[in-house]
Amino acid sequence: MAIDPHVRRHRAKFGLFIVAFCLACVESGNSQSNTPFTLDRALNQRIPVGSISGTFVEALGQIAQSFNISMGISVVNTARTQEKRTVSYKNATLLEIITAVAKTEPNYEVVVSNGVVHVATKDVPTGQNFLNLRVLDFAAKGNANFVKGTLWMQLNQRISPDPKRGYGGSMLRSPAEPILNFTFSDTTVGEILDAIAVASDYKVWLVTFEDNLNLTPSGFRRAEALSPGDRIPDEAQPAWDILRLDYWPLKVVPYVPSSN
Repeated sequence: MAIDPHVRRHRAKFGLFIVAFCLACVESGNSQSNTPFTLDRALNQRIPVGSISGTFVEALGQIAQSFNISMGISVVNTARTQEKRTVSYKNATLLEIITAVAKTEPNYEVVVSNGVVHVATKDVPTGQNFLNLRVLDFAAKGNANFVKGTLWMQLNQRISPDPKRGYGGSMLRSPAEPILNFTFSDTTVGEILDAIAVASDYKVWLVTFEDNLNLTPSGFRRAEALSPGDRIPDEAQPAWDILRLDYWPLKVVPYVPSSN
């Protein structure tokens, strides 16, 4: 879809935050936007000018929302990642903008796979990262949160084994939510989370690792929820969030041209 001519005439003067250019996003509202073909088109489109501000996760989440893309984020929760930062860009591809945000923190990588853009910390060794666990058999039918809960129960018994531990609870569901029907064999946890993101309205999954090297007794790095609260004990590990794109409020930021 082409940018409106009125926007084109005035963007040099008023170049807005990334959301202003969603008009340029290929099939931005299409449910197929996470297929490899359309995701590749979205990531390679060029954005004329703008900036994005927020914490590390906020900046990435706002990009995902603006361009309706699925994203998987793993981050170590440090004081630095909680600091606000501003990333400005000019004539950059969407992938270049995401990479620029990732580079505001040391030791992160951007990888595109399974219809999802991954921004991942490299500070958690493979063997300590529950995202790399292979699940030999997994099946679940329900909404995204039901699938998440089913996966969590299976992982919980591997990370904090207790055969006597019981599970219970109820799950509210909106009639508008799609019903997912998954069957996986010998699949990593990260790949299952990718499938949830692509197939549901919860387009962003987020793993927030604690900023310490004290592992669980089973040898995994502890994780925590995005929302502030009590520390998650070992018997409730692992932790992660699945988030809708409207979780992050978008802010329009005027662009002031340089006098040079």
